[in-house]
Amino acid sequence: MSISVRSRPLALSAVLCVFAGASVAQAQLPDYNDFELQARANFSGAFNLPNSTFFTSATPSINDNADVAIKLINFPGTDRQAVWFGGAGAGKTVFTSADGAIITDVSLNDAGQIVTYQFLASPTAIIGIDGHAQTSTIRVAPGGFFGLIELGTPEINNAGVVGFRGKPGIGGQAFISDDAGSQAMHVNEVDTDPASPYSFLFSPSINNNRQIAGKARVGASGQFGNSQPDEIRLWNTDGSSVLIAVDADGDPMSPYSGFDNSVGVNDVGQVAFTASLVGGGRGVFLSDGATTLTIATTLQPEVNEIQFFSPDVNNSGLVVFRGRDGAGVETIFVGDGTDLTTVVQRGDIVPSDLGDARIDQHDTSLAFGGAPKINNNGDVAFQCGLTPPDDNQIEWGSGLYVAFASGVCPGPTDLSGDGAVGSADLAILLGNWGPCPSGQPCPADLDCDGAVGSSDLAILLGSWGSP
Repeated sequence: MSISVRSRPLALSAVLCVFAGASVAQAQLPDYNDFELQARANFSGAFNLPNSTFFTSATPSINDNADVAIKLINFPGTDRQAVWFGGAGAGKTVFTSADGAIITDVSLNDAGQIVTYQFLASPTAIIGIDGHAQTSTIRVAPGGFFGLIELGTPEINNAGVVGFRGKPGIGGQAFISDDAGSQAMHVNEVDTDPASPYSFLFSPSINNNRQIAGKARVGASGQFGNSQPDEIRLWNTDGSSVLIAVDADGDPMSPYSGFDNSVGVNDVGQVAFTASLVGGGRGVFLSDGATTLTIATTLQPEVNEIQFFSPDVNNSGLVVFRGRDGAGVETIFVGDGTDLTTVVQRGDIVPSDLGDARIDQHDTSLAFGGAPKINNNGDVAFQCGLTPPDDNQIEWGSGLYVAFASGVCPGPTDLSGDGAVGSADLAILLGNWGPCPSGQPCPADLDCDGAVGSSDLAILLGSWGSP
């Protein structure tokens, strides 16, 4: 059963070509008026889920097909956790953990491949799940080339490469990527590599170019305190990196007094991060290390609070984050460095399997759970508490939603992401010739008319050789 009030909007182009230092702000932000319920958790009468299965504070993951995956905190009648996968208003549990195990938030790629880290039960490993086939395997196990004894916080990109934080031997931690068993160490802590300037690495995020972004604390072994300088960097497989931002402990001229622990990264090397400001307040920023865009700060009247949940960014430079608006209402925002728009708020009416539902709680507890995620079409996945429209004292459980983007056509793009419009982009366009698949992204539809044809070819040829 599909719960929807919309027709599927045209997809945004998948990749915008961005050089370091270039502005990526779009002329227009998407509209978010169309919402689709994927699953609803409750003690009884749940939708697309077993009764008494819950998301709690889990963060969903969304791919460019608008498929969604999310961790389930418990699976009824067992001592297990689970993973749900679906799209277009349908889906099911595709993985259950070992007895007594804990799993981490999931990461999902465009092929429907999912990764999560399972621990406190055997096997302790990064688990790979095929959401379509509903099969699972050990994706990354302890040991391997670097002798890993701990693993965690995995993400998977569209090439099937898994980025994660691991602990090689008895030393410190490292950011590592794994391509079908071939591993690269992007950066180490000083307890693993004495030449490293970092005493601690926080949560990593990987993009489709096998780059890993993250926050790192500068210091010698054992120097973990908040007074140590913090940096945000983007690391390559050869250990080289781009400095994205540094706090005031590392540079007295920095406007940032500190960074939140998690970041988002896109395929053009931009990192979205949240920072506390030296002058007071908080902000969400997007930077490639040369140009930094201010997405939002609590110093502007329409933003009262930026909450401690990771921002996410797509290849068009759209950043999604959680906060409160100027009136103090819980809000999921999307911004591009020029404009800011509301995706959804507490109190909004959305469709559900029970009819119209209100995003709310019976008390003052937060209405949204986990962090929102955005795909390259601008669609946003989120989860929230639900009540009847006229009585928030009746709980309808928690809903997992996709908010579909509409109203934006970005125009010509470097489809291959190689820095220039050329033969690789022509091959992509010709390979997608004809109507866009229903419900699928259509990155070669440059004029956003719902099909790839002669007008799109003319646009591409008119941009030949340009960035």
